[in-house]
Amino acid sequence: MVELAEIGLILQTISVMSAATAAVIGVRSYINSNKRVEEAKRKEQETRDRELETRQAQLLMGVFQSLVTPEMMEANLKLQGIEGKSAEDWDRILKDKEKYRAYTLWAAYYQGLGTLVKAGLIDVGLPAQLWGGNVLWFYERYESMMLDCREKLNWPGWGSETEFLYKSIIEYGVRHPESGLGHRGRKIQSNVSLCSIT
Repeated sequence: MVELAEIGLILQTISVMSAATAAVIGVRSYINSNKRVEEAKRKEQETRDRELETRQAQLLMGVFQSLVTPEMMEANLKLQGIEGKSAEDWDRILKDKEKYRAYTLWAAYYQGLGTLVKAGLIDVGLPAQLWGGNVLWFYERYESMMLDCREKLNWPGWGSETEFLYKSIIEYGVRHPESGLGHRGRKIQSNVSLCSIT
């Protein structure tokens, strides 16, 4: 009978060891499976990030290509001679076809660009680096006219995305002082409050 008890103990020990081995194998399999899932998720996210960067670059290049057309270059030259401080100045611009065309081309361009930045379709760093100074010049030059037209023409959205773009580029410049686009190191010609971006 002693032998049967020893055999039972040996069988019981083997059974416990088999269960423990199965448990260890199961846990390792679970851990490895989770690692593979996490790795697949990480690779998928990296792929999505690269695709987003590619789409942003393609979108930005499309925007950039329209910037360097002869029509925009000519409008830019005309824009240099257009003063705009008030709603009355806007009325004068409306009456001059060439001035209206030049101003509206650039205003619409910056409004569109501001919309893309506001929607998160392009990171503000890209347009800031490419032509941030032009945006700052345009907004600072025509800010008072935009604000006056908002009030007098009851058009609260007049230039709002251009203003958003302007402020975003200033914020970018504060974070990247080497760009020269922030309020430090450059003369601000605008009465836009910088308190919210310092």
